[in-house]
Amino acid sequence: MNERYNVPSLEKGMRVLEHLAEHSDGRSLRELVEDLGLPKTGVYRTVTTLTNLGYLDFNSKTGCYKLTKKLLALGNNTVCSENIIELAMEEMYNLRDACTETVQLNTIVGHQGVILEYIPALHPVRIMIDPGTRFELHAAAPGKVLLAFLPEAERNEILEQMEFQKYQETTITDKTEFLAELETVREKGYGTDCGESAVAVAMCVSAPIFDQKNYPVAALTITALDMRLSKEDIPRLVEMIVPCTQRISKRLGYGLL
Repeated sequence: MNERYNVPSLEKGMRVLEHLAEHSDGRSLRELVEDLGLPKTGVYRTVTTLTNLGYLDFNSKTGCYKLTKKLLALGNNTVCSENIIELAMEEMYNLRDACTETVQLNTIVGHQGVILEYIPALHPVRIMIDPGTRFELHAAAPGKVLLAFLPEAERNEILEQMEFQKYQETTITDKTEFLAELETVREKGYGTDCGESAVAVAMCVSAPIFDQKNYPVAALTITALDMRLSKEDIPRLVEMIVPCTQRISKRLGYGLL
């Protein structure tokens, strides 16, 4: 390795990321300084920068820094040594053709949802979404689904960071009510939102995608304008989307362990 071209700050940042990847419970600033043998000021600047960029979360109660899932949303995201987008694309196109509406693939980054990929609806009037777009978890079907099936400790940590902003009259802004909604989602195996987000004219149905460790790595979502679909259409959409998520999950190794 040619040390003449090293970037010390970048090297330090990568060391922090790699070290935190080995400590799922997180590490405090003091522990990072001791573990890495680096000056406290430099480590503090590094973790602050990585936190501001969304690569780390800081828990004020425990004083620990943890990795977020932002790396999952960068470039070609790999899950279980395979690209989840590539694994899901065929099912996404088939689902879009069956329902004729927009189909999204979503995950969680920090305390927000992010759209990894989408297939546009077949209608001339449709919702256009850019991959990488973020959304608030409490007001979107995929957010409810991902939170509902996360391990309880991880779910609670994310809930502590959420603001529960009110977008529409139907938006759930009470934490207790939202927890009850998540319980319903777990029981049913899918989630919905009917004009609860900033996009008041959208209706969504979403179901989880699991990896080989039974972890909800993503959520598949049908998004439609409410002028074409209503709550009465939800059972029909569920019958379409759940088999798709089950097949994608199986490709990721779900149910094999």
